[in-house]
Amino acid sequence: MPMLKVLIPGLSDITLLDHQNTGATAPCVTTGESCISWSANKRASPEDILQGRPGLESADILVTAKRIETINHTEQTCEISIEEKVETEIRGKKLFHTRENSLGSRPYGECARGVVP
Repeated sequence: MPMLKVLIPGLSDITLLDHQNTGATAPCVTTGESCISWSANKRASPEDILQGRPGLESADILVTAKRIETINHTEQTCEISIEEKVETEIRGKKLFHTRENSLGSRPYGECARGVVP
């Protein structure tokens, strides 16, 4: 589904994961709003960000990475992944982007005992 997004070329310099969508020319953040109107609700559009003032904008960016441990006690498996979230605000609009990647597995016994590497 088309979403309202803003490309941030320098984002790859401060993130661990790839926040670039297929076909995009740079990593991006999104408002999470659809550009297609499914009902009487107003659809999102670039004008929501541009506000009649196109150009470059400085913005503070918060990047957080979270380690996720998924333990399956029945199968006795332990999978580790990382979730990275980018958050910013541009011209009063909150934007974000989240990516998650697997880091592989760990021995079940270590995870079950709460051993952190």
